[in-house]
Amino acid sequence: MVPYHLQFACITGVSDATGPWVKQVLPGENYTNVATNFIPAITWSQPLDPATLSATNVTFVRADTGAAVNFALNFDYNTNQMTLAPTVPLLADTSYTITLGTAFANLMGKPLLNAFSWSFHTRPQRQIPVAGQGPYIQTTTPADFSTGLDPASALTLTFSEAMDASTMTAANFQL
Repeated sequence: MVPYHLQFACITGVSDATGPWVKQVLPGENYTNVATNFIPAITWSQPLDPATLSATNVTFVRADTGAAVNFALNFDYNTNQMTLAPTVPLLADTSYTITLGTAFANLMGKPLLNAFSWSFHTRPQRQIPVAGQGPYIQTTTPADFSTGLDPASALTLTFSEAMDASTMTAANFQL
């Protein structure tokens, strides 16, 4: 008798009865003040078929003009998370819409049943202060949009010019 070798892989957590579905999107639906360098992410219910992981299955556009956003698509099989990394920063104060098409399928070939769309809006661009037009905040510690901070850490502001100490009251600051 000639030995016969068989190779196979077991797939856990994948139902052959239904296709994948979107568990979570980041940024969330209708989020505002999203950083212009944020990388949108989609967490799927199941691993996706590598053959369906194509940027052509995604529409990523500016909501106001329909202009396409160029991006790199990546998928992490450990977390079932797909990321859409824009090749250039997103525009400030702009709405974007992402649509996932039904060509995405799980490892059993079952497709996403319906296209899935969501939108978000980036934060406005900071106004650039002009010297001589009054005081402005030059720097902050911690830096703007820092993450992972100790809640007990102090906030330090450095102004562009000397300030009247009597105006430095809790009523004039909001965190």
